[in-house]
Amino acid sequence: MKRAARQHVEQVRELVFDRLSHEQQRELREICEVLATGLTDEVALSRMGWSGK
Repeated sequence: MKRAARQHVEQVRELVFDRLSHEQQRELREICEVLATGLTDEVALSRMGWSGK
C-alpha cells in the first residue's frame, strides 16, 4: 500500500503538477480551496494547510 501510494503521488506530480507553471499551480490551488470550502469545514481545511477563505 505504501509503495503504491508513493508511486501514485509521483505519477500525479509528473502528469499534472510538473506540466503547470508556478502561476498555474497557484491558480489551481486557489480554485481547489474555493471548491473545498463547500465540501468541508474550516477546521479540516486548516489541517490541510488551507485558509478556508
